[in-house]
Amino acid sequence: YFITGSDQVWNPMYNKETSINFLTFTPCDKRIAYSASFGISYIPHEFKEQYQNWLSEFACLSVREQAGADLIKELTGRDAPVLIDPTLMLTKEKWLTIAKEANNKPEQKYILTYFLGRIPKETHKTLKYIADKNDLKIVNLVDVKDRETYIAGPAEFIDYINSASILCTDSFHGCVFSILMETPFIVFDRVGSQSMFSRIDT
Repeated sequence: YFITGSDQVWNPMYNKETSINFLTFTPCDKRIAYSASFGISYIPHEFKEQYQNWLSEFACLSVREQAGADLIKELTGRDAPVLIDPTLMLTKEKWLTIAKEANNKPEQKYILTYFLGRIPKETHKTLKYIADKNDLKIVNLVDVKDRETYIAGPAEFIDYINSASILCTDSFHGCVFSILMETPFIVFDRVGSQSMFSRIDT
């Protein structure tokens, strides 16, 4: 069997030119989708016919968010169960076995930011207010100007979130790992790209 799934494998904005994530290279009865994600709540008209054909050929279909189940129903008439993201299949303790402290992780308490979209001025003000009020350093995980933090890998990512006083994010996996690590978090809407909130809502 061949399995596809998880993070936005069926987002047409990211996969315009390929059918590989629909497993079209293998016989239909060997195709399985586990917790697959579209990442968006609608399929643009120019992709609908292709998506209808590709999705109809799966032997087994499941998705990660309700919006995805609705899309499959609309396009194929099939019912696809909504299952958890694979990252949620492991406990906090299991994830911490691979966590590693970054070389430049601050010793003082910090507010961690993990924004995949643009951060507006108002959000910067909010972050500074939270940091000042709680005597926290601000650590930005996706700030290319801070190279040492920017190159953090998955092991450091987990430790950064586990050790943070609070995480501010517009990311689905930022939310997921905050929940897993029992770290308080605030979700901001993604700015500068198409809304992907269906994943966080589910």
